[in-house]
Amino acid sequence: MHLPPDKARLAAAIIAVLMFAVFIVPRALSIFIPSDVLYLPVLLFFSFYRMLFAYVLSLAFSLAYGYYAATNERLAKILLPVLDVLQSVPILGFFPAAVYVLISAFQGSSIGIELAAIFLIFTSMAWNMTFGVYESITAVPNELRDSVASFGMRRFRYFKALLLPACVPKLVYNSAISWANGWYFLIASEIISLGSAKHSLPGIGSYLVQTTAKGDFGHALAGFGMLVVLVLAMEFLLWRPLAVWSEKFRYDTVAGQKPTSRVY
Repeated sequence: MHLPPDKARLAAAIIAVLMFAVFIVPRALSIFIPSDVLYLPVLLFFSFYRMLFAYVLSLAFSLAYGYYAATNERLAKILLPVLDVLQSVPILGFFPAAVYVLISAFQGSSIGIELAAIFLIFTSMAWNMTFGVYESITAVPNELRDSVASFGMRRFRYFKALLLPACVPKLVYNSAISWANGWYFLIASEIISLGSAKHSLPGIGSYLVQTTAKGDFGHALAGFGMLVVLVLAMEFLLWRPLAVWSEKFRYDTVAGQKPTSRVY
């Protein structure tokens, strides 16, 4: 199987960035700091998969919740105030419930701790994305609704043909912001205290806390550098190309500066 030249260049760029992040950066840092920092890519992967899991849950939640809030007037009177309250509660406000319910339900096992961390990250992502879905669906022009309805499309086909594409621009923009919020609260999610017990999950967030607490600023700086590399790689290879791609789903005609991407 042969890839087109543009896709081959994109694949080569992604592989090069990943190899640089996983191999070159740790080896360069090992000149100045001990070799155990070479485990940083593994810790970064643990944090990334928690973020990814929480994002997938947030995406599913936002599409379902935002759809019903925007299309059902009776439910909207309940769903919107509840969503507004949930958005107003900081992540630490969900901390006691997540810790007590999930960790206690699994009797302190690693599964319960992982689920608690993912849930806390979820609470920092979901509300912003849900409001984006709601606003996008309510902003769809009536003439487009009538046009799609005239083809006899109902329920899922109607959602797939009209409402879901309308959500793409706002959802992409809010997803990048929600992902940034997740990074911000990562440390609070990976170090969980339950009474006298303290649970620390393997990840870049807990690594930064532990190394900083020990005064090991060389290791802390190395961990922070790895995190910066991942954030920049995602911005260059994921969020910016998605922002450019999402422009074709916009319904408004307001003039403005459009995003650009060398990758897309």
